[in-house]
Amino acid sequence: MEDSARGLMQLLEDDAVRILDEKLTEEQKVQVQAMGVPVLLCSTAGVRDFHDWYREALFVILRFLINHPKPGHGYKFFTNPEWTRPITGAEEGLYAFLALNHLSGRLGEDPARCYVDEYGMKQCRNDLVGVVEVGGASTQIVFPLQDGTALPSSIRAVNLQHERFLPSRFPSADVISVSFMQLGVASSSGLFFKELCSNAEFRHQGICYNPCIFRGFRQACSAGDVEILPDGTIVVDEDVRKNKLKPVATYCSANNPEISFKAMNEIQCRVNKIDPTKSLAERLRIDDCFQIVGTGDFDTCQAQVEELLVSPRFPLPANIEAASSGFESVGQVFKFASTASPMVITGGAMYASISTMQGLGLLPKDFQDDVPGISRLLEGLFPETASAGGCADEPATLRGVSAETEKHISAGKARLQDLRDAERRCHDAWQAIVVIDGGSSATRTNVFLAKTRSCPRGGRHIDPDSIRLLGAGKRFAGLRGVLESWLDAYAGEDWESRSVDSKRLFQHVPEMEDSARGLMQLLEDDAVRILDEKLTEEQKVQVQAMGVPVLLCSTAGVRDFHDWYREALFVILRFLINHPKPGHGYKFFTNPEWTRPITGAEEGLYAFLALNHLSGRLGEDPARCYVDEYGMKQCRNDLVGVVEVGGASTQIVFPLQDGTALPSSIRAVNLQHERFLPSRFPCADVISVSFMQLGVASSSGLFFKELCSNAEFRHQGICYNPCIFRGFRQACSAGDVEILPDGTIVVDEDVRKNKLKPVATSCSANNPEISFKAMNEMQCRENKIDPTKSLAERLRIDDCFQIVGTGDFDTCQAQVEELLVSPRFPLPANIEAASSGFESVGQVFKFASTASPMVITGGAMYASISTMQGLGLLPKDFPGDLEQLIAASRTYCSSPVVNSGDGLVIQLPNAEQKLTSMNYDLCKTIALTVSLIQHMEAGEHKPSSISWQKSVVGPDGKPRADLGWHVGAILHRVLFTEEWGRTAYETGFTYNM
Repeated sequence: MEDSARGLMQLLEDDAVRILDEKLTEEQKVQVQAMGVPVLLCSTAGVRDFHDWYREALFVILRFLINHPKPGHGYKFFTNPEWTRPITGAEEGLYAFLALNHLSGRLGEDPARCYVDEYGMKQCRNDLVGVVEVGGASTQIVFPLQDGTALPSSIRAVNLQHERFLPSRFPSADVISVSFMQLGVASSSGLFFKELCSNAEFRHQGICYNPCIFRGFRQACSAGDVEILPDGTIVVDEDVRKNKLKPVATYCSANNPEISFKAMNEIQCRVNKIDPTKSLAERLRIDDCFQIVGTGDFDTCQAQVEELLVSPRFPLPANIEAASSGFESVGQVFKFASTASPMVITGGAMYASISTMQGLGLLPKDFQDDVPGISRLLEGLFPETASAGGCADEPATLRGVSAETEKHISAGKARLQDLRDAERRCHDAWQAIVVIDGGSSATRTNVFLAKTRSCPRGGRHIDPDSIRLLGAGKRFAGLRGVLESWLDAYAGEDWESRSVDSKRLFQHVPEMEDSARGLMQLLEDDAVRILDEKLTEEQKVQVQAMGVPVLLCSTAGVRDFHDWYREALFVILRFLINHPKPGHGYKFFTNPEWTRPITGAEEGLYAFLALNHLSGRLGEDPARCYVDEYGMKQCRNDLVGVVEVGGASTQIVFPLQDGTALPSSIRAVNLQHERFLPSRFPCADVISVSFMQLGVASSSGLFFKELCSNAEFRHQGICYNPCIFRGFRQACSAGDVEILPDGTIVVDEDVRKNKLKPVATSCSANNPEISFKAMNEMQCRENKIDPTKSLAERLRIDDCFQIVGTGDFDTCQAQVEELLVSPRFPLPANIEAASSGFESVGQVFKFASTASPMVITGGAMYASISTMQGLGLLPKDFPGDLEQLIAASRTYCSSPVVNSGDGLVIQLPNAEQKLTSMNYDLCKTIALTVSLIQHMEAGEHKPSSISWQKSVVGPDGKPRADLGWHVGAILHRVLFTEEWGRTAYETGFTYNM
């Protein structure tokens, strides 16, 4: 591979040298050779879908070759892993967008687009142009959004500053950027031929009649390159490498793990008439077709292009990146988002399609928008260098004065020195930070205290090691509950079962604000109570003077909420936080970065940062550093992975071993590159993935629905659940369970408390994510939820009136594995996990694994182990041994439930445990634990240890904080000291005055 790459790079290097020698003046050559020549080598769609380690290995070799050019020509070429790498389709589109707007003079800060607002602040609007760039293998669409655009929660807009495509000095810009594979000029031709000529409507007696080719044109029925000889003969190249179907046919192979492990991807290939189980020759062949004849019917041509390429029912193959942006086809882009900005269409073939007709007089010469000429004004800014100064030495002593006078002089000098030292030394002060957890079932305030340090000319920063939890507040209504109650009132009852005109609901924004105000008042009062109770008087003075940053993050509870309601709620919440009640003295403040919905990957990464910080593994430990053979200090990470199981989702995050080769579809997160850690920390690559419907509550609902819909476990209306203790009986519903003191088991019929409610709401034909996207609809139906039915029907378990526990742990674990951990199709609303490269938990450790220790956290997961430890079924120092855990689980879960007279108890061989609503289905959680361990230990690398933790204990023996994402969310902000200083101190609460 290195030899092949060396041959190519030699040609490229020689070509670059030729251009430089021809185009540069002698003076320029001297300067260019002295400074070195940066090289950016980027691959686009051509190798974007290449799986296995080969692609990454090729780029390692290419970087080495660039950095070691031939001696003699004098040009010092150099590169690095950020400059020479495969780029995503979204990056390719954004680079084209930046180039267009820069070259047309629209990217900078134009005084004509700036004004002073009512507060005396300069504001500058963007006047950017959108771009459609059509290449050989993919099409990129990028356009700016208008201010105030409300997008569905699944659509990911890119803020050019936040994503670091533009510096903060440029006017802020939000854009849509999406890339579609198989929509390039060459790739779309191959796929179009394959699909059109496989359709009997366009094929007759082996001849395919192609409406997109001129009348009278005839060629062999193949997607190979076409050559037209001088005598008019039309020759189709039979070289497989030049067949336009070759890239997608190679991808659509049963030997590609992306196809063999992921049923959705296989379906996309088959829909496009490519059978992954066939040989490459068969996948390239158009069956029952020997000739293509052009008919020149443009209307039919355009209709087929629309149906097969632009708006297909299923996504075109290898388009996981587009789906992760929220779009499955070009046809969906402008359904979900649009722009009033000018649009420029570029790419050789697209430009030729217009210029050809202009040249033939079929279109006027001015058939295009007026794009300003290219402006290339280069300005060199050379700041003056400040001169250094010095101070003359003072006399060491004074002569001719009395001893008493000299004593007072010395005292005065000492005092003056103390004052000087006070000006120069760092000052510490306490600051409170409030993290509000907008979880799936409740909203809760968590108040932290941290020590800040302010140094002259160094700004103020937080000491991360000083962060500790002051107190956790009461549980109030969840954000989902606030939105659903508002919709009940103003969209009408049963809005989940019918179409709602969301635009009409804008008139009820004031009522949404009233609902949010009630909740925020409770949260604010609770935070003030904790601060008043826990702070000393000195700390109160400092905390009130500095202001209290507030981070309010919603997790899985509203992650799948569609339409504009969720974003509107957060705009209101930020306003309310920034305008607290007067009187208590605490100046709460926030901003759009701190108070917002967070993705599952972010939630997992915050939990990962929290765990590794609290356990002392995040910093630069001298014991983990060494000087390499080149004299450079290198520091290795010693990080711990985490599995965090919440109420509605599960997050899995673990560090990768050095040299790990991942398939190209798996997206590893570099903590520095993605700005979760500053560059001063040792470099770390991690896998971070989040699965909706795998939280403790949400998985229970989905598990009941699927298990009890299976005739194998249902007989005469009774569902026999192996994950519930023997003797337990309840109504056949996923509602909340209450066990009364006399042993009566009551199931709450309140729809809001049904564990199936979130996924049943999402799986509605009135949700554009379902109605426009066939894959999402299929996932709902696979999980026994018909989107066309009413909400009540989607919640109901058909032909079932009672659930009875059988306590069969082996069957329980097998069903948890089949239905939740390794389902054939992804669980509903899991587009984020799929965009990371995983469709199920079972796939995570097939594609990636770790030798690092793993910590499993979350209340129910911790309880599943601590309960059996408390009953003596597992040792107190349980090391995570799988066989030991399975044996203990069989004993625990097979225990019967009996009525002791004082209520229901679990009757173990040597103990009793009171049955509660918290432990009646604990065996499902234990089964999930077992499945997780089985998959971790089946990976290429096995964790060095597996443990269960609820919190991390400090040197004083007291818990520093509970594990979870809260501390990680704080660290993500405060570790970037300059940005934190600007937002928390320079801007701070005074921004809202």
